[in-house]
Amino acid sequence: MVSPLSKNVIKPSCFLYKNKSTTTIETEAIFGETFVVKHYEKKWSYGYLENDDYYGWILSDCLGDHCKTNYKSSKKLAFIYENPDPKSKKIMTLYLNSCVRVV
Repeated sequence: MVSPLSKNVIKPSCFLYKNKSTTTIETEAIFGETFVVKHYEKKWSYGYLENDDYYGWILSDCLGDHCKTNYKSSKKLAFIYENPDPKSKKIMTLYLNSCVRVV
């Protein structure tokens, strides 16, 4: 057991499972959401999504350091580019309500 630790989802979307057997999906976590880790077990993290209190297991490689976000995507799809130019390489696709930090 670890002290609760806030992390951010760092992939466009990741499933949150009821148990580690990956057969029952509880919900989906999207980029930038805060996941509070209460327990680590090999490649899994157990905890809950801060915004809606869904508890479950998520793959640990879907989580990164916590960062306070300040914007939500209002489009069904939004693209992150390598440079501030739509002709540059696309790095990632974000979905509706993905959370980002704009500086």
